Formats: sequence, C-alpha cells, structure tokens
Amino acid sequence: MLRIDTSELKKLLLSGNFGLEKEGLRVDEQGFLSHSPHPFPDDPYIVRDFCENQTEINTSVQPGVRQALKELEEHTGRIWRTLAQLSPREYLWPFSNPPYIRSERDIPIAQFGGSETGKTTYREHLSERYGRYKMTFCGIHFNYSFNVSRTSVILSAGSGFSLSSQS
Repeated sequence: MLRIDTSELKKLLLSGNFGLEKEGLRVDEQGFLSHSPHPFPDDPYIVRDFCENQTEINTSVQPGVRQALKELEEHTGRIWRTLAQLSPREYLWPFSNPPYIRSERDIPIAQFGGSETGKTTYREHLSERYGRYKMTFCGIHFNYSFNVSRTSVILSAGSGFSLSSQS
C-alpha cells in the first residue's frame, strides 16, 4: 500500500504530467461502421487504432488534468466538424461497445504505408489472435507520470514516503 505522510507528497501527486487517449468508431447515418478512409492522415493527435474507422485522440503531455481535458475537447470538436462535412456524413459512435456489426468484413484493419507497414502487420496479427470484433471496443485511457525533478528532491529529503504492505 502506498502511504503518504506529508502534504508535500500529496502535492507531488498533482504536479505530474497528464495525457488522455480516447478511441471512437466512425459510423454512417444508419449507425453502421464507416468504410471511408481515415480523414485525418497527417494529424499527429488524431490517429487510427485497430481499424480504419476507429479514431484515437492522443493529447500531448499536459501539466494538469484540466489542460488535458481541454485539449481532448478541442480535438473531439475538430473530429465532429470534419465528419459533418463529409459526403456522406459520418458520426462518432458515442458508446464503448460497438454498434451492430454485420460481419467481420465491416471491420477494415487500419492500413499504413511506407515505413509504417509494420503497424498494419501487427493489427493483422491481433485480428488472427483475438478476432476483429473484440478489437472494436473503445475507451478512454488516462496517462500519468510523476514530475521527476520534484520527486527526486522530495525523496532525497527523507519525506516519509514509504511503500508498505500494511494498511
């Protein structure tokens, strides 16, 4: 169990770096998976996950949760605006569970070219091992890292920080 005995250590937990990842499936007006290519080919923050129609937002490293949430909101807004302008129009499916999928053929593995072809190969491996249906579940991931310079100072000062198996 992690025991925090000082207010400095409590502050330390909030002074790290934060990032968010959010996956979502693109669907057509009938709620079926989109079959169009990924509409953000050169955007480093909006990428494909397992399948071509599965967007993944990756925020940059932020000094606080609020900043990470603000960036996530900005990227999500850009996705919505772009999908609204497509013909035919597309939407982001709002749930973690995928919509009705008619067959595995409706789940196109993300296609990468050039120096990134290994990403497609890896996704083909995942498809064989787990099946495509399982790979369409989406979620949000919270990334956190301690502020290394501040952590080092606090730990070297004998702050009372301890890892213990006792409660």
